[in-house]
Amino acid sequence: MDWTVWLPDHPLGWGVVLVLVLGLGWWGWWRASFLLFSTFGAERLARERNWLFRHGDEDFGDYPTAEQADWDRCPPPPGSVFELLGDVHGFVFHVREQRYRHRGLALRTSRSDWRYSYVITLATTSQPYGGFFTAHRTTAITDWRRALYPAFLAWEQPICHQLNHGAIELPPHGLVGGAGFVSVARRYRRLTRRRLLADLDLLVRKAHHTAQHQ
Repeated sequence: MDWTVWLPDHPLGWGVVLVLVLGLGWWGWWRASFLLFSTFGAERLARERNWLFRHGDEDFGDYPTAEQADWDRCPPPPGSVFELLGDVHGFVFHVREQRYRHRGLALRTSRSDWRYSYVITLATTSQPYGGFFTAHRTTAITDWRRALYPAFLAWEQPICHQLNHGAIELPPHGLVGGAGFVSVARRYRRLTRRRLLADLDLLVRKAHHTAQHQ
């Protein structure tokens, strides 16, 4: 079969082909950028900023309790793509990108079955939940990122559950605040370097604004 018969014979036709090729190329790069960031980029960014990073292990399982939540000994919550713990402009933060697939579809392997979302949380105080997760410590805290990790998970659990299972109506900019935290939650969206840093800047501005009006 002579495939040349499918080629356009008019400049306008070649223009349409060029637009289609560029569009498909952009779409492919756009999709690949999320996979590249979650696989390599987030860990590289963590090394650059001296943040803590780890990939997720399991897609299904029980969410860790406050007693189990330990960055160094407890695996990431089920469904995690990756986690970050760090500090920015004096605030400790936690990032979790997650994916969810209904258990009834567990035997299917298509990537389109997965639904992604993420939560970024900033601690606006060193004692969220009134110090419930830190006041009992008998030794001085040397790493507030690890110390606040159980509090981050407790705060984010209902948010992550609603992102996966509920029809939660998020406030403007996806911001959720309370108990010494402010979070940005995005359903059906994945993280890139630019998006992560932009959302962190948004949370820092929100934290400063809140502090000025207290």
